[in-house]
Amino acid sequence: MGLHPADRVADYRGRGWWLDETIDSLLAKQVAERPHALAVADAPNKPALAGLPPLRWTFAELDAEVNRIGAALRKHG
Repeated sequence: MGLHPADRVADYRGRGWWLDETIDSLLAKQVAERPHALAVADAPNKPALAGLPPLRWTFAELDAEVNRIGAALRKHG
């Protein structure tokens, strides 16, 4: 049993909107092609909003953080 109705999946596949790519595969492609390029950045006003400095991560840094969080989640079941 899937999470989405089969007819909707078929419709979206037919339109080219639903692909077999995953977020992980898309990230891995970017890490391989441009590891030092900027991937994500906090808003410059983050200190005013959250009292924390804004972060900027390259694709390689984002990948490392994703792996770190994934390992922690796996450890905790």
